[in-house]
Amino acid sequence: MNHSPLKRALNVHQSVFIQACAGAGKTFSLTKRYAAILDQFAKEAQSGVPFENIDPRRTLVITFTKKQPAKWPPGSTKNVNKLLSGEKIPGMESQNIDLCPVLRTVPDASVRNYAQYLKERFSQHAIATIDSFAPVSSGIRTPGRT
Repeated sequence: MNHSPLKRALNVHQSVFIQACAGAGKTFSLTKRYAAILDQFAKEAQSGVPFENIDPRRTLVITFTKKQPAKWPPGSTKNVNKLLSGEKIPGMESQNIDLCPVLRTVPDASVRNYAQYLKERFSQHAIATIDSFAPVSSGIRTPGRT
């Protein structure tokens, strides 16, 4: 079965590596994947998993560009705020994907409590570049660098 790169990125049950040329939608796919992971966490909260085990701070997002993290937080924060307010995330209509139905629509008390938990902690999530883990000045070389 041939799925689009976005649909593959939204499969939260496997790790993915998103690689494409500039302007191909990597940031779009990555921010939507992160939202889908939070929705999966909400499903787990509904089934009784303790919030500490599905804390967004335990999800590490790593990018390969220095510029990316500066773009990421405002976009992802906006997406998460929309989800937690019951709104759909823009840009998904053309893909015919109902992104994050649990966070947006499930009235279950455990899901709503988890949504509040997310609101309170979301600013503490970890998004970093490879450079932040292995800066060039550390003597560790990254591909394409001298």
